[in-house]
Amino acid sequence: MFLLPLPVELIFQIVECFDTEGDASALSRTNRASYDLLLDKRYKFNLRHRGGAALVWAAKHGQVKVMKELVNAGADLDVALDKHGDHPHTPPGFISNHPPGAQPLMTIAAEAGQESVIDYLQEMGQHCNVYVDREWTPLTKAIEKGNISMVQKLFANGAKITSHMIARDRPTRWRLPKLKVAASNGDLNMVRVLTENITERYPDERQEFLDECLDAAGIYNHRHIIKYLRSQGARD
Repeated sequence: MFLLPLPVELIFQIVECFDTEGDASALSRTNRASYDLLLDKRYKFNLRHRGGAALVWAAKHGQVKVMKELVNAGADLDVALDKHGDHPHTPPGFISNHPPGAQPLMTIAAEAGQESVIDYLQEMGQHCNVYVDREWTPLTKAIEKGNISMVQKLFANGAKITSHMIARDRPTRWRLPKLKVAASNGDLNMVRVLTENITERYPDERQEFLDECLDAAGIYNHRHIIKYLRSQGARD
């Protein structure tokens, strides 16, 4: 199909009549000129008909350029975040996902190990302390995946492990529930990295972290983890 001789406005109107994103994609791939002409239209089609699913794909696959183009087309980087105020169960200093089950881009990128996406999202003012379904954050997703480089980056970017909140009208300290997953998984290198970072950044949390990890390692009989933790002062 050769549409390029037609006026650009007419080509755009034809694209608006397509039923699926695949139709627009197929047309854009007919030649380089069509690709350049219709790229923005494809992104807007995705945003309008698929809720910006391409943004999630780009975050997962490290396609920062695509993310930038989607943002230019009107994509919302906060699509899975609570924009109406903190959820009552969200610790101060964190931000919750909304609706429940939605995956914020920062969490998707951390789980997929896409450091360039993390950098871009931080540049765009995105929050690295996203609290997903009252359980996971980008940091704990990276810990679960055993991605030491990502864990180091998130700590350097301000990832938190604790907060202070009011529970039953009393101030209380809250701590991430998934920090001990590295000990449960038998990942000694990750346990070392976490111990070093927590010792440096959150020294008041060190002893409790070591003790909880020791309990977790004991459940799965990870003797190498147990030996290391005891050498660091973990207590039964």
